[in-house]
Amino acid sequence: MKDTAKQIIKYWYSLECLQPKEVPKYKAISNLSM
Repeated sequence: MKDTAKQIIKYWYSLECLQPKEVPKYKAISNLSM
């Protein structure tokens, strides 16, 4: 349950705080860090 909440918060954060053009960069950073 907590993990799901974290995923939702991450998703919401990316939508709220990043402009659309910044999302691919954010995804690339996420892929590199995983």
